[in-house]
Amino acid sequence: MDQHSTASCVVIGNEILTGKVRDSNAYFLACWLRERGVDLQRIQVVPDVVVVMAEAIRTESARSTFVITSGGIGPTHDDLTYRGVAHAFGRPVRRHPALQAKMESWYGGPQSDVRLRMAEVPDPCSILDVEGLWVPVVRVENVFVLPGIPQLFERMLQSLDPVITGGARVTLCSVFTRQLEEELAPLLEAVLREHPTVEIGSYPRVDTDEYKVRVTLESRNPAVSHAATDALVRRLSPEKLVRVVR
Repeated sequence: MDQHSTASCVVIGNEILTGKVRDSNAYFLACWLRERGVDLQRIQVVPDVVVVMAEAIRTESARSTFVITSGGIGPTHDDLTYRGVAHAFGRPVRRHPALQAKMESWYGGPQSDVRLRMAEVPDPCSILDVEGLWVPVVRVENVFVLPGIPQLFERMLQSLDPVITGGARVTLCSVFTRQLEEELAPLLEAVLREHPTVEIGSYPRVDTDEYKVRVTLESRNPAVSHAATDALVRRLSPEKLVRVVR
């Protein structure tokens, strides 16, 4: 396959690991990256422990083009992501004058030390403004630090559209069939022999009578995706084929 950008996601928060909060940010990120031709390689969920998040961030930074973190940048005792990122790169955490000024302008005057914790970021770092918000995206090397609140995460991620870019988008085709997975297995293997660069996924359903399996066929080359889809459809039992989505 052609060279293209990769990404990793580090989701930070005890609330995710203990089931108190359902994470939606990683799913949104995966879809957003896919639209930009960036391969999401890994999603890690780590606790609010500086050395643990630092290790995850350092590891992912070394093997991905981009790293996006989610969570842990508020004013409370467990909001430690800036410290984790700083620790990952051996940098101190300092109050950023421009960020403090922006916060005070937004809120209309001097702020408490508790609130100003959100202006204590790795030094040095880049501050990427988000239109309509005082909270910026903080960037250190190839790591982008975002909040855990889904509405803010999504809005701030979309502000990175000019920054996080990839290669050719993946063309995804889906085939829905009532054939069982064990019946499909040899057919999929045959398609892969004919089209070795296509990526095939098989996803059974047990909660609907409409279809039994959804098969996805994808490639950065649209012609490969469509040719592999045609090859699979030819092999399926026509009476069990539900629909094809290209």
